[in-house]
Amino acid sequence: MNNEKLNPSTVEIASGVYWIGASGDDDDDLNCNPYVILDGEEAVLIDPGSPLDFKQVLTNLISLTPLDKISAIILHHQDPDLCASVSLFEKHGLSCPVILHWRTSTIVKYYGFKNPFYIVNEKKWLYQLKSGRILKFIPAPYCHFPGSIMTLDKKTGVLFTGDLFGAFSHSAGLFAKRDYIEPMKVFHEHYIPSREILRPVIEKIQTLPLKIIAPQHGKIIKDELYPFINALKDLQCGTYISSLSKSTDERGEKANIPLILNDMLYKLTSLYSEEEIRKIFKDSPLILHPLHIKVEDYTVAPLVLWNGFFNQIHVKKGIRWLTIIEPSVVSMVIRHELPLPDVFRTQLQTLHHFDVLSHEATASANAGSDKVMQIKITQTGILNDDLTGLYNQRFLWTYLSGLVLEQNRPPFLLIFIALDNLQDLNSIHGWQAGDEALRSAAYLLKNYSDGQIGHMVCKLKTPAFAYLVENCDRQKGKDLAEELRSMVRDSDVFLEKTTVSMGMYYSDELERDGKGDKELINGVFKNTLARLRLAQEQSSGSICDSSQFDDPDAVLHKRILFVEPDSSYIDFLKPRLEKKGFHIESASDGQEALNILKKWKPDVIIAEAMTPKINGFELRERSMAQSGLYRVPFVLISYRKDEDYIRRAARLGITVYLKKPLSYYELEGLVQNLTH
Repeated sequence: MNNEKLNPSTVEIASGVYWIGASGDDDDDLNCNPYVILDGEEAVLIDPGSPLDFKQVLTNLISLTPLDKISAIILHHQDPDLCASVSLFEKHGLSCPVILHWRTSTIVKYYGFKNPFYIVNEKKWLYQLKSGRILKFIPAPYCHFPGSIMTLDKKTGVLFTGDLFGAFSHSAGLFAKRDYIEPMKVFHEHYIPSREILRPVIEKIQTLPLKIIAPQHGKIIKDELYPFINALKDLQCGTYISSLSKSTDERGEKANIPLILNDMLYKLTSLYSEEEIRKIFKDSPLILHPLHIKVEDYTVAPLVLWNGFFNQIHVKKGIRWLTIIEPSVVSMVIRHELPLPDVFRTQLQTLHHFDVLSHEATASANAGSDKVMQIKITQTGILNDDLTGLYNQRFLWTYLSGLVLEQNRPPFLLIFIALDNLQDLNSIHGWQAGDEALRSAAYLLKNYSDGQIGHMVCKLKTPAFAYLVENCDRQKGKDLAEELRSMVRDSDVFLEKTTVSMGMYYSDELERDGKGDKELINGVFKNTLARLRLAQEQSSGSICDSSQFDDPDAVLHKRILFVEPDSSYIDFLKPRLEKKGFHIESASDGQEALNILKKWKPDVIIAEAMTPKINGFELRERSMAQSGLYRVPFVLISYRKDEDYIRRAARLGITVYLKKPLSYYELEGLVQNLTH
């Protein structure tokens, strides 16, 4: 279709995808970009714009398609420049569902829309046209609205991004060139709250099969997408940044610091006894009310009191109490424009083994940007997991050590959580899908824990999470585990519906019995991990919270079932693999192997193709039919490896076929990879 003949203001940016915007005035540096997708006798209108551009957009639209062919309107968020014209389209007879996030729906109803809503997070984040064409919706929370979404047209590879990739731009032309990058960055610095909100969305965009980026403001990006995507990945943005350069005296001068500290005291009383808290501030410049845990008076300047309050906690209770309240303190710092307390800079550096901060963080600190430096500290790889941004296992170990060894410790619960379908995602969709699932799970868990004093989420070295809760008894723990399990199961943020298995450990199970400190902490880790393993061996979504182990290592060792009639192979391989930490069970024929599999689930099955009674091919077929064994890796070995055997193996989904004689080092490397 030659769109230039239809209307000079419509531009076909991909096959059947049109920009239908108004040309705008030369002085209008925030142009808006409505789009329409034409698909046979059906069309979808995207971000139709404001009443100011309505007449031109309507003219452009009906030059391409009559209004009665439009089956849906997509609104990426609630801003009037993006969607206020919908009511005007309705008055001209447009009647179809409005596709949007539920958070957006709660706002746009005040525009007086009459058409029904199609809520994307209740519709599996998809919309299918009559032809079968799929539009996939991607959440972009707080970019720049909580309910912001993006739309991927899978057929053309066009990603409609709403405000993301938009810009203030005076230059002519609809398509972006390299000089568009700087205006684009300026726009995001003003309108996106923070890098921590922007980066996960950009990382998601990097995984999508894109050909064109079509924002609602600014210019359309095609051809070389990478420089534009990369420019936003680490962009330090957010309107609050301008306040970071204020001096320490300027920041917090209007804040009611005693009132803010009362809020912190209230949070502490939900975790610890009044007696403990009074002991901390005895003989300090802060005077507590005799009947209530709140500030009655103080004998120093407010900002000195602010620093002294947290220093006093550190002196009397150590680093662990600081770590517990850190998220709340950072929130107060941002909300009230206060300086980050000195003790958080100095002691968090000590805790996380910092000798020297990065040059960038030091420069920010010298400029008075305490919040930026705090972000730098909590984002470093020494403290955080690279993939998810959560605290890592090293941090968890340090924190848990202080908790376990504290004489008057509060009761706590440690939960290890694993995604049940992670192996399938990696196998079917590639490791990027598995990584995305872990990031999504991290987002859900972190979002749940935020704002709850005494809750902490960490990423383990393995593809699993730790959730630590203080002041948690068994009933609260069971309720929490069920909430977490339901939250993941019911969430639509995953590529496929996902469940989790959990292993739980309560502090009332701790028994020193002559154990050293390291052995005691290690026991907590291993017992929790062993319970997670037992939960995973049950049905999907299982929880294990009570099993006792004389030797949790026996549960944790990776398990190999070796089905081999030649005992010399077993005698040669078994001791060598056991030295590498594997637990080996062996069977001399297929029937014996099946009997073992009824009672014991291995991590890998290695079987000779021609075993007696039941051969390796039949063993594979029967094990696939057995609950919990379908996904267990199956390695076929044989002296014979011809075309017929290879075809039989392939039909059964056997992807690893080794020819005898076996190389021990090849076999060891293989099982290490299969059980990673």
